[in-house]
Amino acid sequence: MQNETIVLLAVIAAFLQVIVQFLGVVKAFIEWLTARNKGKGSDRSRRSKPKKPK
Repeated sequence: MQNETIVLLAVIAAFLQVIVQFLGVVKAFIEWLTARNKGKGSDRSRRSKPKKPK
């Protein structure tokens, strides 16, 4: 009985670790996309001329 419990806990721990690592990959991918889009946006804002107040 104890061996089954230890194996079950080890399987649950491994499964949770895989889920956490997958979420980390998703987070890094989203941050990469955000940084890429922000970089493009900042280039566009530098190119646009500031509007003069009337």
